[in-house]
Amino acid sequence: MAKHIGGMRMRTSIALLGAMLLTMLVLAGSTFELLKGQRLLLTQATRESQAQAAALLAGSIEQALIGAMRLPFQKLSNIPVDQIARARLQQVAREYPEIKEILLLGADMRVRQGFPTPSTPEQRVLVQWMADRAALEFVKNRDGGSSWHIAAEQIDGQSLLFAVQRINEWDQAEGWILMHFDLPAMFARHIQPLLNEFNAHQAGTATLAGPEAPWDDDALNWPVTRALPGWTVVVQPDSGRAAEHLRREQILILILTAALIVMLLMATFAVWRELRREHSIVALRNRFVANVSHELKTPLALIRMYAETLYLRRLTDPEKQHEYHRTILRESERLSAMIDNVLDFSRHQHLGEPYRLDERDLRETVLNTIADYRRHVEEQGLSVCVDCDPALPPVAHDRGGVRQIVLNLLDNAVKFGKEGGRIDIALHAKEGAVELSIADYGPGIPEVERERVRRPFERGRHPSAANGSGLGLAVVEQIAQAHHAGFRLEGVPGRQGLRAVVVFPVKEMTAT
Repeated sequence: MAKHIGGMRMRTSIALLGAMLLTMLVLAGSTFELLKGQRLLLTQATRESQAQAAALLAGSIEQALIGAMRLPFQKLSNIPVDQIARARLQQVAREYPEIKEILLLGADMRVRQGFPTPSTPEQRVLVQWMADRAALEFVKNRDGGSSWHIAAEQIDGQSLLFAVQRINEWDQAEGWILMHFDLPAMFARHIQPLLNEFNAHQAGTATLAGPEAPWDDDALNWPVTRALPGWTVVVQPDSGRAAEHLRREQILILILTAALIVMLLMATFAVWRELRREHSIVALRNRFVANVSHELKTPLALIRMYAETLYLRRLTDPEKQHEYHRTILRESERLSAMIDNVLDFSRHQHLGEPYRLDERDLRETVLNTIADYRRHVEEQGLSVCVDCDPALPPVAHDRGGVRQIVLNLLDNAVKFGKEGGRIDIALHAKEGAVELSIADYGPGIPEVERERVRRPFERGRHPSAANGSGLGLAVVEQIAQAHHAGFRLEGVPGRQGLRAVVVFPVKEMTAT
């Protein structure tokens, strides 16, 4: 049955570990797919974000240019044409250095006066061309059109930016005002700062392209319709910054995934270790049950056999009867010690520290226990040598707990020390503590085995260790911990044997 349960536990643990490994593989695959989808989504989101930023930039450029060109017109609007002198035109031109020319046009779109006056035939032709272009714009928008228009044209590779407005918004017969603006100056003063700010905060490079600029399919192109007809804002995505942003997103996802995988690995290891520990405990308990069952059968069989013999009065020799009684007593004590160990171990497992620690004379407790057990030791052909300081400081301890420590250690010494014929017991005060040691002259326990035999259900490899429950030293360990005492196993210098040492702390007394 125990073997079947152990097999089921092992299969369950293997299935659980396999499920966790499969989960990690699925998680890794999902992570790579997520990264792939994240790349596409991030690229699309970046593109959309840059398109919105380009539209906002184009709108900002239009507002900046229109606002800059509107201001000088406000200085001359709604003033009768006969009151607009050349000096006034000169004053406005000087106040706004982006203006190259200011022209007053009559109702027939002919130049009446301007500043500066065109000095060459080419300039006069260009001025009249702008006037004709403005007249054409107003003819197209004659019915309900705006009183103010902007035009941007390319003439012989030269970019022209000019605007025209009625002198009197409600009377077209008064004529028009035409202003020719210096596009490079307007660009440097009103457009370039906007481009610089955009380039500093966006993952791309924005420029302003004229009608004759080559078209770039990879860039984002947004028209500047009102202020610069035919011109576009061109945003070239910064692949380095976009890639860096994408890399950061991927690294973040990889870190999160790695953290999840590490957590799964840790959980897998914890489950595997717990299952392995549970499997070991189950195996130890099964072995303990088998050992205890065997250990209980032997004394019970002897007790039953000798009791039946005495009950049926088959034995008449008084000496033999006495020997049978002694055997029954010895085996009963052996059973009692074994049961006490099991009960003490179970009680400490469930109750923690069931001992009452009072300041008492530890020397008295130890010597009384030795006196009660000395007869049993001597019956095994061993002698007990006690070395105890005459005056020891009080030690907080529970008499029953310390008695159980001494009895378990003496029982081990009797079991393994028969070859030496003697057990040495010492009780001395040492540096704020009282040290109890019990040493035998047996084969000892190798150093590598000393930690293992202190665990529950573990026994030594010597043939003498075959008898026993494997709980004696574990019970000593538990009781020592309940007394805040240290417990260790060590070799005996200069000879074979094993010494068990329990170090009880002494509470320091303050002077009054």
